[in-house]
Amino acid sequence: YRLREVTSQPEELVGASFSEGISGFFMPDWIESTPYVLLSRQRGPNINNTDSLDLVLLNVTNSDRRILVEGACCGHVLGSGQILYNRGGSVQSGGSQLIVQPFDLDAMVPEGRPIALPGGGGPGQYDVGSNGTFIRVGGDRSVAGTLSLVMVDVESGALQELPFGKEFFQTVRWSPDGRFVMGQIAPPSASAYVAVYDIDSGTSQRMSVTSLDVFSPAWSPDGTRAVAALPAGAGGVNGDLYTFSTDGSGGIEPLLESEQTSFNWPDWSRDGRFAVMRGRNQQTLSEEIWSVDMDTGEGHVLRQDPGLDRLPRVSPDNRLIAYQKSLDGVVSVWAMTSNGSDHWLVVQDAAAPVWSADGSSIFFQRGNAVFRVPVEYRNGFRTTGTPVEVFHTDHQFAFDLSPDGERFILMAAMGDAASNAHELEVIVNWTRRLPATR
Repeated sequence: YRLREVTSQPEELVGASFSEGISGFFMPDWIESTPYVLLSRQRGPNINNTDSLDLVLLNVTNSDRRILVEGACCGHVLGSGQILYNRGGSVQSGGSQLIVQPFDLDAMVPEGRPIALPGGGGPGQYDVGSNGTFIRVGGDRSVAGTLSLVMVDVESGALQELPFGKEFFQTVRWSPDGRFVMGQIAPPSASAYVAVYDIDSGTSQRMSVTSLDVFSPAWSPDGTRAVAALPAGAGGVNGDLYTFSTDGSGGIEPLLESEQTSFNWPDWSRDGRFAVMRGRNQQTLSEEIWSVDMDTGEGHVLRQDPGLDRLPRVSPDNRLIAYQKSLDGVVSVWAMTSNGSDHWLVVQDAAAPVWSADGSSIFFQRGNAVFRVPVEYRNGFRTTGTPVEVFHTDHQFAFDLSPDGERFILMAAMGDAASNAHELEVIVNWTRRLPATR
C-alpha cells in the first residue's frame, strides 16, 4: 500500500495472486527520486527459505513490475549505484548472505558481479542511512536456530532448559497425559516436520508421515492422533487440514479441504467432537475462526467480524473459544461461544491465548512475558481481575500449558543465544568500505 498523507486512505499498489502461486509481497523499499519501489515477492505457501522469494521492481505510476533477482529478498538501492539484498538461508532463522551488486540507476537493473559481504544475519534485518551508516540486527548471530525447549513452573516462574538440543521450533503442544511435547520444526532449506519429545526420558522422535510441510500440529484428546495443516498438494498455496497417528504409523488422512480457504493453527476440543482453526480467504485475505466436525468433516465459519482472527483454543469445558484478533494495529485476546453466537473482548495488547487447566483463567503473551487474567462464564463472559505477569524470558515465541496446569512448555533462546540477539551492529561510513563491484 501507499499512504500519501497521514489522514488519507491507504492506496493498494500490488496484491497477492493465489491463482498464479504468489502468496504475498513484503519489505517495500522506495528508491529515492524515482517512481520505483523494491518489493520481496513470496512464491508458494512457505517462506522458510529465500529460494521461494524474488526481488521485484514495481513502478507505482503504472503498476508495472518485473523480477530483478530470483531467490532473493529485502533489497535496498544505494545512491552510489549499488543494490543490496539477502540471498540464501532461512527467513525465520537468519543465516542468509548479504549481497552487494552494481545497479544501473537509469535502466533500473542489476549488472556486474554480485559479491557476498561478511556477517550474514537475518533477511531484512539491516538498513543503510543516506549518510552511509549501516545498522544490522544481531550481526551474524540468529536466534531462531538456537531455540531450546524450556519448562516453566507456573507457581514459581522458575525456568528449566530441557536436554533436547537447539532447533528451529515453530510451535509446541503438550500431550493430554503430560508425558510428551509435540513440536513443529522448520529447518532452513527443508520441509517443516513434526517431532515428539518424551519429557521424562529426554528422548525425541521425528514423525515421517508425509514429505510435505506440516504446520501447527495439535493432539487429539486421547493423544492417539493429531490434526495439522498441510499444503494442498506439493507446492500448493492452500493449507488443508489432515489427521495422522501420533505413534508414527500410517500416513495422513484428509479432514477438511478447500480451494478458497487456507487453514492453520488447529485445536482439538476436549470432547473430541470438533476442532477449531484459522481460515484465511484466499481472495479477500480475511481471517476468521472456523470449526470442523471431526466425524463428518464438515467445516464452517463461526463469526465474520472485522480484524484478523488467529490462534484459537477451546476451553476445557468445550463451551468457549479464546483467540487472537488483530484490528487497527492492536492485537487483543477475545473469547467467543463455541458456536460463534456471541463474543467478548478479554484483554488488549495481548496474543496467543491458552486456557488454564480448569478454565478459570486465560494465559496470554505480551511482549516476552506471559500473563494470567481470571475469567468467568456465567450469565455472560467477563474478566474477574486484572492481568498478572507469570514469568518472563528473552525471545519466547510460543507456549503451552500442561494438562495438570502446573508447567508451561515453551521455545525460547537461552544464555548467549538470547543476549546476542539483542545486539545491534552499527558501522559509520559503511558505504565507503564496500568492495569495488565494477
